[in-house]
Amino acid sequence: ILMLHSGLNVTQRLHGWEDCRQGRAQIIIGTRSSILHPFADLGLIVVDESHDQSYKQQDTLRYHAADVALYRGYQMGIPVVLGTATPSLEHLKLVQDSKLTELLLTQRAGNAKEATMQLVDARDTPTKYSDSPAAPTQQASLLPNLKGSQNTGLTDDTIVAIRETLEAGEQVLVFLNRRGYAPILLCEACGWQADCVRCEAHMTVHHSQLNTQQPSYLKCHHCDWQASIPLACPDCASVNLNAVGMGTTRLTESLHALFSNPQTSKKTYPIIQIDRDTTRKKDSWEDIYRRINSGNPAILVGTQMVAKGHHFPNVTLVCLPNADRGFLSPDFRSPEHTAQLIVQVAGRSGRGSKPGKVLIQTVQPENPLLRKLVRDGYQPFALELLKERKMLGLPPYTYGALIRCEAKTLQQATQVLKDAIAIMPPHELAILGPIDAPMKMKNSRYHSQLLLLSKQRPQLHQLLNFWWPQVLQLPSAKYLKLTLDVDPIGW
Repeated sequence: ILMLHSGLNVTQRLHGWEDCRQGRAQIIIGTRSSILHPFADLGLIVVDESHDQSYKQQDTLRYHAADVALYRGYQMGIPVVLGTATPSLEHLKLVQDSKLTELLLTQRAGNAKEATMQLVDARDTPTKYSDSPAAPTQQASLLPNLKGSQNTGLTDDTIVAIRETLEAGEQVLVFLNRRGYAPILLCEACGWQADCVRCEAHMTVHHSQLNTQQPSYLKCHHCDWQASIPLACPDCASVNLNAVGMGTTRLTESLHALFSNPQTSKKTYPIIQIDRDTTRKKDSWEDIYRRINSGNPAILVGTQMVAKGHHFPNVTLVCLPNADRGFLSPDFRSPEHTAQLIVQVAGRSGRGSKPGKVLIQTVQPENPLLRKLVRDGYQPFALELLKERKMLGLPPYTYGALIRCEAKTLQQATQVLKDAIAIMPPHELAILGPIDAPMKMKNSRYHSQLLLLSKQRPQLHQLLNFWWPQVLQLPSAKYLKLTLDVDPIGW
């Protein structure tokens, strides 16, 4: 059995390559790039969680590991299994076109019952816990003026359900896919926000009142730039700074005040935070996993790290406080990805002998897509999205190519894409751009993009084969970084 991943050193990677090429490895368990290894006698390819966006390589050599797996299986005449509870719309389209065979699993492992989903209306419903004063910090305060409250972002109904689950001796998972204390630091006097100096993004507040050893700082989660938290607004010198929004650290502290504080709760329960910040140290994840699998009642606060692949048999309640945010996004793929995440997180509940329950807080309980997901399940929801995509002429019913340009100035990045359009031969493609990338500046570099859409894949590839080499030779492209991404997962 051979394992391939990015944590191997050069010698280990070479030995793994040779073991695959010479056939010494019988079972290979690998990450995305393992599909590119040479195999002596490959007989089966299994792509687990094949819908996951991380299978798409987004820099240097751009490819989708699931697509490469399908092509290698086709070349070698061997079966390819795409395992997922929430197939992507592209794969469902291939099923409709009879290019893939759909095999449905009608039972959960171990005869566990599927968890029931319930929508919780979170529109303007202040809770009796909303304005609980923040617990006094014992830290020598780096943030003497930082305002904060113990608002959990959870409704009364959700909090009552959490308490009942804990009192029954079971565990609760609260899913929030945003690490840190708060996503925005805001001056309430002039509106200043703490932005990254190298990216077009807000810096995340990292701060903890429970862990006195943890420093407080601002960090950009795109380029890793860090800065200290100002004691006053740099624009107007006001001390009225407010951490706006909720991250896993803040949610953990708020839940701690409700369920782990002896002054507010007759019986206390541990709050276990699971994200990249708490699992960074050696053996930290093993310690967390051991605490969870002890079976003692506890609240788990986690990001996407806990959304799939973990078996917590005593977790019977899953709460998603910001579940519907993806349905409000301008990204046309966002409803699909949000639904996949909801179903994956819901799958952590009721995996043992006890039935599970999922509470989805929403400010749009009448949203037809969300209601369809809860009422009918993922498959009918995905088929409804496919109908919308077909009507709007979006992938997988059209085929796209995204040209990105990275430069020192936005003018340079935009100009080379304009020059590329000028030398494009006659075509019947739809063109969008050049426009600014969703994140215009990242790591002190400016990004612009050009989108090409075609109803026929051969037509798109024929144009790219002729036109792309000419684009790379443009005088305005010199010293700039141009990339071509066929079938981009986002634009």
